[in-house]
Amino acid sequence: MKKTRLMLALALLAAGLGGAQAQVSSLPPAKLFPNENTALVTLHLNKAREIAGDDLFLLYQQRCIIDQAFPIVDDDMQNAGLVLPTQAFEDLYFVGQNGVSAWLVKTNAGLVVFDALNNADEAENILVDGMRKLGLNPADLRFVVVTHEHRDHYGGAKYLQDTYGAQVVASEVAWTAMERATGTPVRNVTVADGQSWTVGGKTFRFFVTPGHTDGSLSTLIPVTDKGGGKHTAALYGGFGIPGSVTNKVKQIQSLQRFGNYTQAAGVDVIIGNHQVQDASLAKMDLARHRRCDANTCVDPNPFVIERPVAGAKSTSPEKFRVYSRFLQVQEQCIRVNAARNGQVLPL
Repeated sequence: MKKTRLMLALALLAAGLGGAQAQVSSLPPAKLFPNENTALVTLHLNKAREIAGDDLFLLYQQRCIIDQAFPIVDDDMQNAGLVLPTQAFEDLYFVGQNGVSAWLVKTNAGLVVFDALNNADEAENILVDGMRKLGLNPADLRFVVVTHEHRDHYGGAKYLQDTYGAQVVASEVAWTAMERATGTPVRNVTVADGQSWTVGGKTFRFFVTPGHTDGSLSTLIPVTDKGGGKHTAALYGGFGIPGSVTNKVKQIQSLQRFGNYTQAAGVDVIIGNHQVQDASLAKMDLARHRRCDANTCVDPNPFVIERPVAGAKSTSPEKFRVYSRFLQVQEQCIRVNAARNGQVLPL
């Protein structure tokens, strides 16, 4: 009897192990890099970590590690999902979703939205609905700026154009690419590299920054905090790392060039067209719980990345060093990605 029970127990154990093995084998495989240049990955990964410091660690971790080595985690972090519309500054609002962002700027001449989500349904039921929840009138929408020519950023633009008469703005290259697809908005405004554009007292400055796509458009946006504090936000057109060596080099050159402009402009606010690029989910929650009265706030604005530097003059470039480091981290992460895939980039 004891022998029979032992045999039965062993059989059940084997069956259990077999079932566990079957479950494990059905899971997605781990990300492998068979052509990895480990020495170069180590070099650039640690260089990025050093540049990031503690204040940019989460953004470094996302771009250099999670996005590259753990794509299952990255995909889960960017699943489509509703996010509370949020006021970040007196004149800057988040009206996107978890999978893709949309940022709205209020001017004296109406509203300007950066990106339009995936399609008309999202534009109507997320972006426009978010505007209403924030007390903004969709009829005041004047312009839709497309950061780059991927459908998740311009898919709802035609709806906003047709429904509210908003004019759509993009780079020439982005327009050419979008016009090859169906459901593209009618071309309204084409902006050139380095162009300044004033709407309702706010001057936006545009830069064409190829790499993620050839028509990626990056923008400097003036914003105002409660109490009247003036800041400059930078919205980079596309941080997603391209596959080819040629486009990686283009992206690095764009980052370096944009970095020069952002340093001179005193950029002190990071916003991105995906929430994993700017840690905006956490910042939005902090913004919603910021302790403020009618005119001032006890807590600092979580979107402002700069804090006063001891001994630095208000006009000193040293005062605006964080966004510059942020872009340098992005460059090193591109180099990490290249080394993981056995690609060689010029130094």
